[in-house]
Amino acid sequence: MSRFKRLNPFSDKEYLSRLAALTLPMVLQHLMLASVAVSDAFMLGSLEQNAMSAVSLATQIQFIQNVLLGGMTAAVSVLAAQYWGKKDSSTVRQIMAIGVRVGSLISVVFALGCLVFPAQLMRIFTNAP
Repeated sequence: MSRFKRLNPFSDKEYLSRLAALTLPMVLQHLMLASVAVSDAFMLGSLEQNAMSAVSLATQIQFIQNVLLGGMTAAVSVLAAQYWGKKDSSTVRQIMAIGVRVGSLISVVFALGCLVFPAQLMRIFTNAP
């Protein structure tokens, strides 16, 4: 054990600043998603139960979109990390560009689906009018 220096990542200020720079956007994203759910509950709290149920069903579509985007992001991150380890930054840029395109395509498909076919999408989750 004397040959190896004991690592304490919490004493390394550069590590902590990089960690904060990476995690802060993720924390803000999750905070925004949670605040949307909370604001829905507050806004619809005075309405009847059917309205709250309808909003809950509609957010299931957003949840599916978020799951697809999260899976795509994880896959892009793993691929990019492999090429980053090889010091192949041009391939990392290509992978990231593909990820942005696929993520944008997923978002556009869901946005168009919600704008053009809202009733059909809601019928996936319920048969109630």
